Amino acid sequence: MFSGRGNNCSQNYALPSWADLDLDGDLDCARAVYQNGDPNRAKLLRNELYGDNVSVGACDESRKRFVNVRPVRTPDPNAGPALPANRDFTENELGARVELMLRDAASDLRRIQYTSSSAGYLTQNQYPLHFGLPPDPQPDIAEDDLHFDACVDFPTRSEDGVLRVDWTVNDALGDINLADLYPDPNDPNTFGRPITVYRDGRVRYAGQLFDPIERGAPTARMYTMCGPLLLPTQGGGAMPTPTTPASPVLAGVRFTKAADSAPVRIREIVIDGQLDPSASDCDFNVVVIDVTDPNRPVTIGGLKAATFAQNRRTFIPIPPDPKNPDHFVLPQARETRKYDVRVRATVYRPVDITDFSGLSTPLGIIVSGGLEVEPASSKNICEEIMVALDDDPVGPSPVTVRMSRKAERR
Repeated sequence: MFSGRGNNCSQNYALPSWADLDLDGDLDCARAVYQNGDPNRAKLLRNELYGDNVSVGACDESRKRFVNVRPVRTPDPNAGPALPANRDFTENELGARVELMLRDAASDLRRIQYTSSSAGYLTQNQYPLHFGLPPDPQPDIAEDDLHFDACVDFPTRSEDGVLRVDWTVNDALGDINLADLYPDPNDPNTFGRPITVYRDGRVRYAGQLFDPIERGAPTARMYTMCGPLLLPTQGGGAMPTPTTPASPVLAGVRFTKAADSAPVRIREIVIDGQLDPSASDCDFNVVVIDVTDPNRPVTIGGLKAATFAQNRRTFIPIPPDPKNPDHFVLPQARETRKYDVRVRATVYRPVDITDFSGLSTPLGIIVSGGLEVEPASSKNICEEIMVALDDDPVGPSPVTVRMSRKAERR
């Protein structure tokens, strides 16, 4: 795979650094080492997985299973109306988190990376985050390849939460066709299949710049309902053992949204536990329901989601639904509305709710309490009348929600 003397890039020196130096899609290896006083042992090992020359098209682009995502700061507004082609004023945004959600892929693995200031002892990988991808699900269709959604979380001051840029902020990050990222021989800026995501919601790839649905940080600012998830105690103490019921259960949390408060979009549902892969009569195992009238519940959004077998916590980013762009959106209403977030779980760990009204000012949200856990057998998660533990003390919940204002088109 590598050209150069030797085939082990991690022996007898600190650590290697990796980068796609020739922009052919495979990661090349640089090792800088001074061993036994001999500086000539430093090597640059070129990866030949995708061909032995640097020309675009050295190998069929559909064989190259990768994409690069580059989170960066918003360019200097004094640079003019158009962003420079080769200069974005920052090489990266340290601490930014990127996740790719694959569509129609056999793998349940989550693809997540963080931009870091080092890659190990005395080393630094390339800043653009390199994601390997599975095979093309339809290799006989040249103009179509794997489809995926991208989500980038930008760090801010702790009191400001996280800025998320995803398909709800910029349409360009939803349903990306990998074939559209194949490089254009006439545009060197497309070599390496870069997707550049700016903190202000703009996105650049395939030689185009895409504006967000709405400008301004409030469209992307994430708020977490109920308070933080349970963490290990200081000093490495063990966390409480999760509850494993004999059969699946229904669990969740209830909250209200104030009258005339702006629309809110639920962007992610987090469960301290594992989902039951089966669904109820409404075909979902994760739902958000308007229960203002408990006898006439209205489903706001639902998913058939899964937990990777080795995980004990489940993070569910809300995917795009072209048939229903307002799914998981809590609309503005003249009266206070009451909502449940419900899940079917096989394992769960109740977490004490520590924040009931912290989202009252930004979003009009006030938490009532956790839902009473009950057996899921023969119960429709979308229609069951569940009880909120809103007495004193308020009952805990294994479920929390990350949300923000709904972006409005200009």
